[in-house]
Amino acid sequence: MIKEIFNGTNSFYSESDNLSFKIGDFNKYLDDNSCPEKQKKNTFYKDFEAQKDIYSPQKMYYDAYYFAKSNTEITTVGRIYDFEITDCSDIDYKSVFRSTKNGNVNQHTGNIYFSGMKELQIFTNTNTNDDVNYLKLRDDNILNISGTSAKKILPLGPYKNTNISYVNAPKMGYRISFDLKTSGYYNYKKETAADSKRVITITPTYYYISKDGKTYESEIDLYYKNSDGKYVNFVGSNYTIYFKPKDGYRTYSNSQVTPDLSVMSDQLEALDISNEKGFELNYKMMATNNNNFIQSWYGEFKLPNSTIAIIGSDISHPLTDGYIGVKFNIVCTDKDKDNKTVQEISYNTNNKNADPNINTSQWDYEGYLGFSNPGSAAGDIALQLEKGTWTVNDNNSEPKAKYTDIKGTVVLFDLDNRAANDFD
Repeated sequence: MIKEIFNGTNSFYSESDNLSFKIGDFNKYLDDNSCPEKQKKNTFYKDFEAQKDIYSPQKMYYDAYYFAKSNTEITTVGRIYDFEITDCSDIDYKSVFRSTKNGNVNQHTGNIYFSGMKELQIFTNTNTNDDVNYLKLRDDNILNISGTSAKKILPLGPYKNTNISYVNAPKMGYRISFDLKTSGYYNYKKETAADSKRVITITPTYYYISKDGKTYESEIDLYYKNSDGKYVNFVGSNYTIYFKPKDGYRTYSNSQVTPDLSVMSDQLEALDISNEKGFELNYKMMATNNNNFIQSWYGEFKLPNSTIAIIGSDISHPLTDGYIGVKFNIVCTDKDKDNKTVQEISYNTNNKNADPNINTSQWDYEGYLGFSNPGSAAGDIALQLEKGTWTVNDNNSEPKAKYTDIKGTVVLFDLDNRAANDFD
């Protein structure tokens, strides 16, 4: 066996006789007729299988023209970015996301609600003056509020419907469809061999905001009626939804970036969205590009039709006249074959290398809620609600919400209107 990897003038070690040499001295040693190595020819690794009966690993001798080589396959993840909502099953939002044109029923309109004002460009053309990775402002039709075009920045909520006469938020009980991206090589084909895996874990948290924007409650519990008609705590209830990742609609917006859908499932996949540790998106819910360096991950979320919000444990006095804010903590984790975490990145974690690092999460860099100054505290940011304006500010104190308190909110569900009411 080789005891020392060497180059230049490093020492060489011969296990057979415990002699060590400088590289320059070794050729002189081989000129000595008493040298046992002289009677053996050099053997390339590729020739070894054919000559294994003659030269075993224990009897092979090595000179300065040969070296030891070891291959290790790893996965790397560089960025997590571009969260977006691409659909909502609320019948009053159907026209936002679906239309019938030229005989195509339920054709996607192209309307998408983005994580922020800026778009992260990954692996752009290095032959141009563009950086390899850079942020750019989204198109004007996304940012501007004019005519029938709403400002398509999250959260999905009141006054975000493209029908400007409809001011309500999505109703309780309806689903949203979303996706996000990661960059970094991922050999997803190894999943079946349990060699390595990458998962996206999303942990929702909840708050209440009144429709006039004056009452904010950060500590609430959600209850819903189970199959026995009894109210139970939503978190930890094993409330599971099923969706088909490869349904022909959800990959619309990423068709150019991640066109490879070969690994995506066209069967119903389960998401335990009530899990207190978060629900996972796996490779069956993923599309990639041709060299596997960019991945798009797809999922769905809802709150049950019967959901109520309470403070404490008194279900007889639920909160009303408001919304449930749903915040997503989004983490991408690479695990090895022993299920140990190799690397982890989060949408919510501040950039530790930034100075200062306040408000330097991916939400901030992408311009969530129009925030444009990563590395500084957020000033007044206004959200239009049905009965007033809600202003968040990092200088706020309780009971008002700070920007950092609600950052990552993806949807505001209407507590006073429910899917069941649409079918009474």
